[in-house]
Parts: sequence; C-alpha cells; structure tokens
Amino acid sequence: MLCCAGVHYKVIHHMLAIRDRTFDLSSATFGAILCLDEDAGWRFQWSFEFEAIGREFDGRTWQPRLYAEALKLSLPTPAALTGHAVEIAEAYNDDEEPNFSLYVFEHEPAYDIRIAFGPWRGGAIELKLSGKADVNWDDGYGKALSLRVECSAAFEGINVFDRSEESARSRLAAFYDPAAFVAEKSRIGFNYRLRQPGGG
Repeated sequence: MLCCAGVHYKVIHHMLAIRDRTFDLSSATFGAILCLDEDAGWRFQWSFEFEAIGREFDGRTWQPRLYAEALKLSLPTPAALTGHAVEIAEAYNDDEEPNFSLYVFEHEPAYDIRIAFGPWRGGAIELKLSGKADVNWDDGYGKALSLRVECSAAFEGINVFDRSEESARSRLAAFYDPAAFVAEKSRIGFNYRLRQPGGG
C-alpha cells in the first residue's frame, strides 16, 4: 500500500463505471472503526461503499456495488485527506479476505485500487477511484475489467468501541486530534464526525 500527495483534478460525475458501462450512484460513503487487534493493538479499519442504480443490458439488470469493509490503512486525519492518494494493489489482505469487492452477479475481489481524495464539500469529500475486477458475464465483460468511480463520498465518522467518551477520546487522540471531531453516542461506543466550520 502506497500513499502519495499532489493530486489535482476536478470531479464532475457521481458515477461508477465497469469498462465502458456507466452507472449513476445511489450512495457513496466511507468511514472507519478504531478497534483492538490482538496482534497489532488499536488500529483503524476503513470502509468504503459505492452503490449504483441498476441498468439493463441484454435483458439482465446490472446493479454494481463496490465496497471495502475492513481496510487496514494508515491515513491522514480525515480533514487533511485533500490531495492525498492511496494504492491497494493486492486483491487480498493478510487474513486472505478481499481488500475491495465488486458485486454484480457474484462477489469478486477488486485489485490495483487507487483512491485520490479531492476537496471537502461539507460532510462529503470528492474522490476518484480506479481499479480492476472480474464480472464473468461474457467474453467482453469477463476478466480484469477496468473500474472507475467519481463521486462525493459522505464521511460516516470514526467509531471507537469503548464504554466512556473520555476513554474513547483518549484512544482516538493516539492517532488524530479529537478537537477536530464531534462525538455522538453509538450503539457500542462513540462515533466521531468531523466538526464543521462554525459548528459546535
């Protein structure tokens, strides 16, 4: 996994493309969980999800979903993501689970993923994603198809699993400045969302 900076671009669409077939997105989100790893201690697991609106091709509805549920990435604090890029070349992580998955007719691992972050627009950040995955539809849409996403992804916050907000904030402080976030009680801990300019 490789990180780099200095990315300049303008997001125009809110879309997902598989080769030359494009789909409007119904939702685009990302966030993280800060949880205890038995081997590595407290660390982030990042999630991304891009859900498309269905389109019919050759009598069959395609409704792609591209997602990652537990990416073990080291990213800058969310407010500083603009201009940052990350590459996830491998299809599988150390636990032999997909880093990213594409679902069209079945779940397939996606690989050669690159995500470039643009400017924040309120509680969402513009991003571009590229990569490859199999669809196994026919000879033209079978193996190693190019993937592309351009969108504004809503930040769902960072969940910290802890019983008290003071303890959760202390755990978050080991990685990011908690002053940049607003805490909300969640089902099994606390959710930290970015503090909006001028907000409380």
